Amino acid sequence: MITGLAEGEALFRNIAHALESGVDWVQLRLKQAAGRDLENFVSSVLERHPDARAKILVNDRFDVTLAAGLGGVHLPADGLSVAEVRGSAPPELVIGASAHSLEEVRDAARNGADFVFFGPVYRTASKPGHPGIGLERLTAASRAASIPVYALGGITPQRIHAVREAGAAGVAAIALFEREASVRALFEKLA
Repeated sequence: MITGLAEGEALFRNIAHALESGVDWVQLRLKQAAGRDLENFVSSVLERHPDARAKILVNDRFDVTLAAGLGGVHLPADGLSVAEVRGSAPPELVIGASAHSLEEVRDAARNGADFVFFGPVYRTASKPGHPGIGLERLTAASRAASIPVYALGGITPQRIHAVREAGAAGVAAIALFEREASVRALFEKLA
């Protein structure tokens, strides 16, 4: 689960349902948050879910990840490189990376990423004008990668089976988890 536009208690509820439902990770993606605000948000999440530290990833902010002792960091394609983070990270730190091409998937794996989010697989409102890379390229990336590849972008409950059949290890999404009336029911569908 990737956090998105939900705020306040709705955001905390989504995170709680995701953690209770057994997701691999919750990626805290608050792109506009200043450093101190992000640190405070992470502290609030950990106060509510003290046993979830290993399942919480912070988007792009390696410094916040280390300071909070979180399980990992997710690196966008235009951010810190996997190689530089892996070179200074504790060995147990999970590093995820965004990838939009087969070459980016291979680079992420070669440089020490533990998984990639690959996409957008389908057209999505967050990438206007981008048609999506499609299932064929998802299959190629999944086959070429030595690490798990998660499908991202335009994922709906109806598309989950197709991306899994294409070789994805799972799905990563923002809107999917925010649109569903019951996040818990969605996770039951994914299991």
